[in-house]
Amino acid sequence: MPMSLNASVKEALKLVTRSKIKEAISLWKDTARRYPKNIDPLLFLGELCLKHGEYSVAQEYLEQALRLDSKNTMAHFYLGLVYEKNENKELAFHHYRESLNIDPNQPDVLHSIAKVIMNDGQNMAAYYYFEKAYKMNPNDINLNADMAFVCHALGMADESATFYKKLIDLVPQVKHHLSSYIFIGHKDSSCTLQDLKNAAELYCQRYINNQNEILSIDHSAKLDINKKNFKIGFVSSDFNRHPAGFSFYAILEKLAKDHQLYLYYNDSRRDDLTEIYEALATKFTNIKDIESLSVASLIVQDEVD
Repeated sequence: MPMSLNASVKEALKLVTRSKIKEAISLWKDTARRYPKNIDPLLFLGELCLKHGEYSVAQEYLEQALRLDSKNTMAHFYLGLVYEKNENKELAFHHYRESLNIDPNQPDVLHSIAKVIMNDGQNMAAYYYFEKAYKMNPNDINLNADMAFVCHALGMADESATFYKKLIDLVPQVKHHLSSYIFIGHKDSSCTLQDLKNAAELYCQRYINNQNEILSIDHSAKLDINKKNFKIGFVSSDFNRHPAGFSFYAILEKLAKDHQLYLYYNDSRRDDLTEIYEALATKFTNIKDIESLSVASLIVQDEVD
């Protein structure tokens, strides 16, 4: 006997939490076929495909969802994210605005608009949207980090330092933001790449002095840094002028002295810090438009430890 809609939703969510993504997608597809007038399976499929880099598939499901309900805020929001990933800023902004017109009290949507605007170099306009989102969700980690970053870009050093300090207070383990906070604490908004690198070096030294290992792979396994010539892989969208990008460079630079670094960059932005990471790496690969399974296959082919 086929599962009810509620039972299907619960089972699919369980599969996702167990990282059984293929099985979850298969169940959502079956649920969407059995309940063609229900928008929820389409939204879940769109979100799941979006998170796993299958943007064209996600777009298809989300457009189907909008055909069922043109006023669905989540469908517009997720479709905006799809277009942003595909670097279509105009359509991304359009769907974000549509979502906000239906419900203006959505900090995630405001946050996404702010990031699109900031990537266009419109820092003051971005600050307006970041601030609106922040007032609705003041304890959000990413919002505090982005508020610190945009304030720094606008020369608001005191405000920027305040947001970095709050970020560290909120989540003490997120200390990779500390290097930027150390520098910004000097109240000099005209930072250079070397300034921030020096701050990152300072944090890295403090980190090494207080830890038995440079890098934790997970809670059960540690990297033995005494062994030479590991192939160490990192996947990130922050190999650029981002607080995290400035912060963990010092650690990677130290690792690169004894090990091979394989960096997988999930973003299209390139700046001077991206070039430095590229020079540091044994292999630097842009994976922005590559689907998740293909990325996994690529890492296996590279024989990353």
